[in-house]
Formats: sequence, C-alpha cells, structure tokens
Amino acid sequence: MTVQKLHRWSLLGFVALGPLGLISGSPILLVSGLVTVLLIVRGLDNFGEVPVRLARSVIVHGLTVLGLLGALVLFRTDRVDAVLLILLLGLMNRLLLRAGHRDDFLLVALTSTMIAAATTVTPGIEFLLIVLAAVPALVLALWSSQLLGSVEHDPAELNRTRNRSLPPGMGRWVAIAMVMTVMGTAFCTLFPRYKFSRVLGAGAFVRLPGASDSMRLDADGTSDEDDETVVMRVRPDGNLGVSELTGLYARLHTLEDFDGRTWTARDYGDRFTTYRPPASGKQRVQVQLARQSHGYDHPVAVLGRVAPAGVFSPHLKRDAGGRILAGVGRDRQLEYQALLDVPLRDPPPDAEESSLLDVPAELDPRFSALALRLASGADTDEEKVERILRHFQDGFSYSTEPLVGEASHPLVRFLFESKSGHCEMYAAAVATLLRLSGVRSRVATGYYGGRWNRMGGYLAFVQGDAHAWVEFWSEAHRGWRWIDATPEDLRGRRASLALWALARDWYDTVSAIWYERVVDFDGRRQKELYHRALDRFSGFAELLRGQSADSKPKQSSTSAMGTVVMGVGAAILLLVLPGWLVVRRRRSSRALGLRLRKALGARRDIDRSATLGQLLERQPEDLVPEGRRAVEFYERHRFGGAEPEQIAPLVEAIEALERGRRQLTQARD
Repeated sequence: MTVQKLHRWSLLGFVALGPLGLISGSPILLVSGLVTVLLIVRGLDNFGEVPVRLARSVIVHGLTVLGLLGALVLFRTDRVDAVLLILLLGLMNRLLLRAGHRDDFLLVALTSTMIAAATTVTPGIEFLLIVLAAVPALVLALWSSQLLGSVEHDPAELNRTRNRSLPPGMGRWVAIAMVMTVMGTAFCTLFPRYKFSRVLGAGAFVRLPGASDSMRLDADGTSDEDDETVVMRVRPDGNLGVSELTGLYARLHTLEDFDGRTWTARDYGDRFTTYRPPASGKQRVQVQLARQSHGYDHPVAVLGRVAPAGVFSPHLKRDAGGRILAGVGRDRQLEYQALLDVPLRDPPPDAEESSLLDVPAELDPRFSALALRLASGADTDEEKVERILRHFQDGFSYSTEPLVGEASHPLVRFLFESKSGHCEMYAAAVATLLRLSGVRSRVATGYYGGRWNRMGGYLAFVQGDAHAWVEFWSEAHRGWRWIDATPEDLRGRRASLALWALARDWYDTVSAIWYERVVDFDGRRQKELYHRALDRFSGFAELLRGQSADSKPKQSSTSAMGTVVMGVGAAILLLVLPGWLVVRRRRSSRALGLRLRKALGARRDIDRSATLGQLLERQPEDLVPEGRRAVEFYERHRFGGAEPEQIAPLVEAIEALERGRRQLTQARD
C-alpha cells in the first residue's frame, strides 16, 4: 500500500464515522447524513487531486448558504438537529473544496465534533465503541496528511511521496485501523435511535401503542415484541432471586378517558396530591428506568403482580390520577426503590366522580347487553370481574394480525366477530364491560415479564415487553387491583437462542456499567466509589501491618487472598509498567532517530530541518565511518522493517558514534 492510498482510506474512513453517527437522529439528519456519506464514497476517486475551479467553489458555497438558512428555520423547532445539520454542512463544504492538508485538519476537527455530538443521539456504550474504533484511522490520517502536506508545494517530491510504499511493519496497523473503522461504522448503523426496519416496514406509522399514554384501537400495525431496547432494570436487594421477580407488571400510565376508539391518559396539569413513601418492607428492589424525555414529571414504573406496590425516592410526587412521577432530575437514568411486599396506598376515587364509569353514548348496544348478561346475579365487584374474565377464556385467541370482520368499530369486530386480537384489545374490552357493569375501571399500560440477566444479576424489561391490562377499584381491598384477560402464556416475549441471549445479556450489562460509571457518574456515585476503594485499600494496609484480630474483625481467607493479589498486582503494575514503557520508548524509531541526530552533532534550534545526509557531510573525518554505519543501520531499521532483535547493531553503532564524539571533544579541550 502506498502513502496516497493510506491517506485516502484512513482520512475518508474516519470522516465517514461522524455522519454515520448522526443519521440516526431524525429524517432531516438521515437525508443529510446519507448525502454526506455518498460524497465521501464518491471522493475516493479524486480526493485531493482535482484542482478546485471557481464555478465549483461558487456553487458549493451557495448551496452551503442555503443549507444554513434551512438550519436557521429548523432551529426554531429542533435546536439539536439544527446544530448537527450545520456541522454536516461544514463537512460537506470542506469535502467538496478540499485544497490541501490544512483542510484535512478541518475535516478531522469537524468529524471529531460530530462524533462527540453523537452522544445526543446514542449516549450508550456504542459511543465508546465508535470512539475507540476511530482512533487508529485518525492517527494514520493525521500522519499521512502531515507527510504529504510537508511536500505539497513541490510537485515532483509530492508525486514521489504519494507513490512511496509503506514500511512493512506498518501494514498490520493499517489493517487494524481499517477493521476497527468498519466495526465503528457497523455500530453507528446497527445501534441507532432511528430504527430503519420500522421505517421500511409495513404499518410503521400505525404501530401498536405499547407503553404509551394513549391507546388507539383501530391502529393495526407491527408489534414491538422483537424490539430488544432495554427500558428498565430491576435489581433485587437482599435474598430475592429470580422466582420472586417472576410475573411482574410495571405500570407507567393509567388511561381513564375513552371516546369509543382511543383510550388516553387524562391531563391533570399541575394538580398533585401528597405522596407518602411506604413503610419499610423485606422485598426491596432497585429500579433503573431509562428516561424517555429530558423534562420533569416523568412517570415512574410501579411494580406489582395483582396490585401496585410502593415505590420510594426523595423526589417523587403523585398526580390527581394516581400516577407516580419523578419531580426533579435530568439524568438519563432514573433510579428509585420499590417494595414488592408493601401495597401502594392510593386515595379512593371521588364517589361523585363518574369518569371511571363513562362509556360513549354511541357504543354498540351489544356491549350493554353482554355486560348485563355477564353481571347478572353478581353481588360484588369481584364477582363481576371474575365472570367477565371467564368470558374471554372460551373461544378467544391472541393475535397481532389486523382484525378480521365487517364491523367498522374495532371492539365490535374483536368481541363479536373475530374474537382474536392483541393485549390492547383485551384490555379495552374488559375495561369497557366493567364500566357498563358499574365497576370503576381504567386501562394500565407498561411492561410485563422481563427477562433475567444472568451476567448482571437483574431483571431487564425491553420495549418488546410492552403490555396493557386493566385496573379496577376494589372496595374490599380499598385499593386498585390488576387483572389481565390476555392469555398468560402469551403475555411475555418468545424465547431467543441461547447464544443470542448470552450476547444480549453481556451487551446490556456493559451498557448499564457505562451509564452508571460514565454518563450518570454524579457526586453520589463518586462518593460510593471512593468509599469502596478506601475500604479495600485500608483492609490491604491492615493486612500488611499484621493487625490483630482483637482490634478489628478478621477478613475471610478468600477476601484476604483477593486483597493480597490485588495489592501485589497493583504494585507490580506501578513498578514494572513505567520501566517497560521507558525502555520501549527508548527503542522506538523516533527515539533512536533523535539520539542519532544528537550524536551527529545536530543543534536543536538551527539544524531542525537538516537531513541525516546533510548532518553526515558535516562530520569530522574521524567520525565519518561511525556516522555512516549508524545512519545505514537506522535507515534499514526505519524503512526496511527490521525485526526487534536487529535493533542491537543500531544501538551499538550510535553508542560508538557517541563515544567517538566525546573523545574528539576531550582531545580538543
């Protein structure tokens, strides 16, 4: 591979990572980023070789100005996308008008800024992988650009430098850089915020609502059951295991208003009621919820099986509808505690409030007839609930396919014609029949089931776990109770392959550590890390001092051995690593070259641009043989790909030259 090819592929490969990291943001960034990537690919043929003409310059600058005007208009509604669009415009402008190595540095700077800006789109562990993948290509791009830029004003020398072959030892680094660049591109493309499969799939804009604050019954579309995006992690405290976390619901929204086709959450505005944290319980779990917005009043997932359980956090409040909200904080991860064995005490609905019994007046009369038949003879609300649930156990089936039937109303088709539908249909039908039977009820949306992460030791809920069920007010229990008509074996996701499950668990565990230790590494977590490190090192110090068992409890043998191993390893690392780095640096080509120039008598300020040949011509006659021998060994090592064991003759030649220069200086003195 020549220097010119290395320059093309490394620079353009690095520059492509910036737009690829941003095109997952919005349709505008998608189009702009793809155009930029196409320009980069097109530029592989003539990058840096075609002179920039005046007409081309005028056209490119004109289009850039138009794009900036569009970005200013976009700034009114979406400031983040507008800023990212301006960065893309700057990159496209320099790509099309590149005139020298100075533009290369501008391209690198713009791309680095865009890679950093990609955190607004993908703040997860993918960002770290993108950065690590980009570093080798960045180093090679800057090195080759500087090499070509130093001779770009001399056409003959520039042509020779372009066609110069790389040293054999550099081929491995070039291959590593290219592989890592491809990996970075894959991560940019495969882990975006903007899912390409959803856009290209049928029914992309009429999807099942999942864990949403509204539920439209006539929205047939693809389901989220294959979406593996983690939205919540439930980490057990104490002795809780997998069995205690099986079959959990996680409620986010309560939908109270029903217009016949859509269930929606009522907007209570700033009407909040006092939220009192529950008493201490034994089944305590730590919940980590990924925020879906950066504003205040984000709904908190309330866990439970047959009823909502209490949650605890310093900044929680309750709206007038009973939802628990996080009142403060803008972290990307919202953390709080839940007590699975302590019920959430909700205030009873107002007796005069009839909204929990409202149904549309134009509802099909068959609904009222069915509700009257099912509730006939039932004395309590619990008996009515049991009869309605039993009705859906006979002849009904679960399906995410569009409803079949001739009726225009989706619930009519589900209840009286197809008798086959998804969880939203079951929940809407049950809640409607309950209201017609005089039972105060509403629809709840959130997640169900989850999957145990064996590597991280927590229960992970993903977008594919989105689910809808029903809440009804029970006077007997003085609280809300959860019921679900969806067949139990079809509420959760399908099992995945063992290898894919292991890879998914590993990826989510690393992502959780990334968020906890990097993205949301606030003062509280810094103090926790400090105290853990202090305890660990204090235990090691006490062990070295031989502290008696009377002054402090003994560590277990396993813990003590682990502390000793960690301490010895740290000591070896601190003592051996610096020495190894110093020796390796002294043996590097750059260090040996500087040492050789000094041995040839080069002065730092005056002879900075002098070549080895020029320095050799100025040597005294007695030092010419040693100098020529040292230069010959150095060029063989620097450009001939000499093996590490062949460095010894070069070092000996430089030492002989240094001794000869010292002897000559002493003789003159």
